[in-house]
Amino acid sequence: MYILVSFLIILLTFLFYIGLKQRIINQKFNHIPGISKEYPIIGNLCELRKLDTNDFKKLLQVLCPAPICKLTGFGHVMFTISHPSVVQKILLSPVFHQRNSTIRFLEMENALFTSKYENWKPIRKPLNLAFNKKCILSLCPIMNSHIDVFCEKLGKFIGKGEFDIYNAVAHFEIDEIFETFLNTKYKCTQMLVDTLQSSTDNIGKRVFNPIYHPEFIYKVSSVRKEIQNGHTIGTSILKPIITEIIQNMDNNNTQNLNSNQPKYTLASGYLVQIHPRVNHNKN
Repeated sequence: MYILVSFLIILLTFLFYIGLKQRIINQKFNHIPGISKEYPIIGNLCELRKLDTNDFKKLLQVLCPAPICKLTGFGHVMFTISHPSVVQKILLSPVFHQRNSTIRFLEMENALFTSKYENWKPIRKPLNLAFNKKCILSLCPIMNSHIDVFCEKLGKFIGKGEFDIYNAVAHFEIDEIFETFLNTKYKCTQMLVDTLQSSTDNIGKRVFNPIYHPEFIYKVSSVRKEIQNGHTIGTSILKPIITEIIQNMDNNNTQNLNSNQPKYTLASGYLVQIHPRVNHNKN
């Protein structure tokens, strides 16, 4: 009996705390409209579960009927933005550049959009260089070759009715990304495609399903386990490739990144400059 009473007290205290946080949020951002009617504790996040995610245009209209809207739930607030001038103002704001992180609850501390300011600030500049005009133009022949292969695969389905395009697109995108950004010819496996699909689905659950927003629920859920599994598999594939790129740059023995070529003709040349070992060797 005492255990039950204690549990109820803790639960009511927690719900009161969440309700208080939500009230404070609404007072602070009262001038920003919500996407739909808001309920106590759960806010309006549950409305997301009713949306048809296959119709992206309609989805955007529902998520952001005004230039900027808010979604609330469990004491948290998220904003959806649809107007270019609002996006520009936010991106150029000093507050935006010094924020702690964009999405704090995906457990990707070293990722560009989920890491803390001191982690992603030194990453941002090299990444901008990786997408300059000269670098992008150098990637066009590689992209075109992958597009040709992709079109050839799709041609086999002509006149055969409906088919699952996801696998073909996933293999195409993964192989292209590896060669364009890492200068590596990678043959995508079905295991990696399935892992990518699982990780994407579970990240979506973490973001859009309010059930998984509280940390104490998320940490014991299968959603977290699947996301962590995706991280592990991704790291096991990328780590040896990036290590080899760094070693090649150290030894100056790669065809694409030698002294007779422009300093970097591939995005990988810019990307690995972020790595502390490369920066250490410069000093």
